[in-house]
Amino acid sequence: MTLRAKLLKQANDPDRWVRLRAAEDPADSPELLELLSRDTDAGIRAAVTRHRLTPPAVLAYLADDPDHSVRARLAENTNLPHVLTKLSKDVDREVRSCVARNPTTPATVLAGMIEDDYFYVWQMVASNPNTSLETLEELARHSQSEVRMKVAGNPRTPSSVLAILADDADEWVLFYVAENLNTPEESRRKAAAHPIPESYQRFLDD
Repeated sequence: MTLRAKLLKQANDPDRWVRLRAAEDPADSPELLELLSRDTDAGIRAAVTRHRLTPPAVLAYLADDPDHSVRARLAENTNLPHVLTKLSKDVDREVRSCVARNPTTPATVLAGMIEDDYFYVWQMVASNPNTSLETLEELARHSQSEVRMKVAGNPRTPSSVLAILADDADEWVLFYVAENLNTPEESRRKAAAHPIPESYQRFLDD
């Protein structure tokens, strides 16, 4: 039996678990992964998106997968910035959220995602370590306190922005400003002077 025939046999095995194990095998060949990328089972195609040996062309092909869960798993891959650019405009909000959370998403893509209509995308951009300083500064003025809180907790947020957030009215924003190592000492004292958020205090008391 030729190698191609062996690969076809494995990729077409009637047992789903055999095919899934094949898609997760670290010793897989790129040829087998390409065959499995066309599997009828979305879980197997999702496993292919996470494999380190999946060829870039196959990953690009999976960016158009009809199942949003496959595209979401692809959006978590840290080796394909060109595909992330496309997925940042996906129709599914879970996919876009995964792109916004991915630490390798280009800063220019993240900047464009603050115009998204889904609140969780804004929060993930605000907490992403790859988000540009300019975008963080813009998000520090966001109307949603959860977004400002994520900016305050981002280790990349500059001291100038944290100094502004030290005057925020939200207790959780102030909590994260006080905890951020980039916060200037004067701003840290100002933020820390406010009471610890009640829900966090209950957690400490339990």
